[in-house]
Amino acid sequence: NAINISTNGTVVSGSTEGARPELSSTSLPPPCGVESAGVWYRVTGTRSSLRATTCLPGTNFPTQIHVFTGSCDRLTCMSVEANNHVACSDPTAIATNSATVNWQSEEGVDYFILVGSRDGSVGDFELQVTEIDQVGNDQCNYAVETTPGFTEIDAVESTPGLSGNGSTYSGSTQYSTNDFPYGQYCGLPLDTAGVWYAIEGTGKGMSFSTCTGNDYNSAISIFTGSDCNQLK
Repeated sequence: NAINISTNGTVVSGSTEGARPELSSTSLPPPCGVESAGVWYRVTGTRSSLRATTCLPGTNFPTQIHVFTGSCDRLTCMSVEANNHVACSDPTAIATNSATVNWQSEEGVDYFILVGSRDGSVGDFELQVTEIDQVGNDQCNYAVETTPGFTEIDAVESTPGLSGNGSTYSGSTQYSTNDFPYGQYCGLPLDTAGVWYAIEGTGKGMSFSTCTGNDYNSAISIFTGSDCNQLK
């Protein structure tokens, strides 16, 4: 009984009051992290990147958004977002309650959006789905090339007793999409949106950091591989 919504930015109002928990549903994949009762919406993909967000004035409790593909009796989890307040442009309590998911959609494919709570509470919310423009290095194949010693990320090439000379690149994940299926790990879960950089090794030690100018709880994963289809 998911409500159909469009990708034109129309705001729909909803509530989780009286919603049933989804944990007992045999159609939900076990690792998807559904932690509360929720209500369902359906949107059709447009081949563009889509954003589903509750960063709106009518959201009055800490929301959580899951996005699934498939059918109601055989769902596949694509993404889960809750505490990504940085994606909300409103700095007030709206941001504290908001959740935002960005994903790359396929044309004509149905996506199911489950709006629930990240702390077990219930309340009212507003939901909006829009098309967004991806950042240039949203995908691995378009990683920004960097070089040691003059790098566009917080990368420091170092040897004992010698300080590094890396430079800083300002980036954002606000309009990036998820790159890996839900449940994959590289030290940390790879279930959030990210942007890509590439650097060639020199045989010396390197340090990568987001310690400066960072306004959200970021994470860094480092891969090797001959191409983006063979990452390790």
